[in-house]
Amino acid sequence: GCSLKASASSVSTGATVALTLQPYGQATAGQWDGVSFDVTNPPSERVVVVGAGVSSIDSQASITSPDGTIRSCSVSVGVLPVASVVIQANGVTGSLTLTASSTSCRTPTVNISWSSTNATHCTVTDSDSLVSWTGTSNAGISAGRLAGTTTFTANCVGPGGSVSSSVQVVVSGADSLPTDGQLMFSTSTI
Repeated sequence: GCSLKASASSVSTGATVALTLQPYGQATAGQWDGVSFDVTNPPSERVVVVGAGVSSIDSQASITSPDGTIRSCSVSVGVLPVASVVIQANGVTGSLTLTASSTSCRTPTVNISWSSTNATHCTVTDSDSLVSWTGTSNAGISAGRLAGTTTFTANCVGPGGSVSSSVQVVVSGADSLPTDGQLMFSTSTI
């Protein structure tokens, strides 16, 4: 017969798991995951690196006794789902450029949205440390009017580890807007 054990019952993508084979009794032949081995010098351990997209590690071994009886053993290791997150500014991922209006003395408003999969908790912050929102998704929350370039980052945690994603909002023309203590007037003819 045989015994097949794993170093963990569940692992994350990118982790390693050690599989240990322990044959016992007399044997004339052996196989481990479809590969025959010399029963006088059987392999004892195999280390597996968990790749992306793998949902479980399944291993099986069999030992053939002198009377022809085949005894099998197996082990299965669950792979924890990896979290993912997408964050957007005004529906755009990556980078969004907004132009400040010199006539209204304002920058356009920005709405931040994010969605995640396999995440149990997410926090969204900005590079100016002015906002901190939580939730695994949000269809759109106003970040208001930005005075300059700002990066928003979503950090999420799930059973398979943590992940982050960012969107940058570039405000062009913000240097032409009045600074604190200055007034801007607009005139019109009636």
